[in-house]
Amino acid sequence: MYGFTVSTAASAVRTSIKCGKANVESALLSGLFSSAGGIIGRYSGLLVPTNRVKIERGYFGSLAEKWGIIGAKLKDTNQAYRTRIETGVGVTTENILSGEFVSSKCGCN
Repeated sequence: MYGFTVSTAASAVRTSIKCGKANVESALLSGLFSSAGGIIGRYSGLLVPTNRVKIERGYFGSLAEKWGIIGAKLKDTNQAYRTRIETGVGVTTENILSGEFVSSKCGCN
């Protein structure tokens, strides 16, 4: 949701500076493009498999885990890679969509 708000505001300010008035339609479309990029990026991250590795606990943690009070402590080693994929795909998608929209609509309305 923050991407939509920030992108819409930035587009409105940009057109306000360039054209003298804010183009609300263009600003809203820019916000939609940022949301679409975020959604596509998030779902592309699902293609990266999880790789959970058990982390060793200290003495009291291992006792609690042994008695069944707490569960095993697991860490996903692919989390950083997944985040990079999501960010790259999301930003690229947003830039492609925005580039196509801007190239089809040059100048001020």
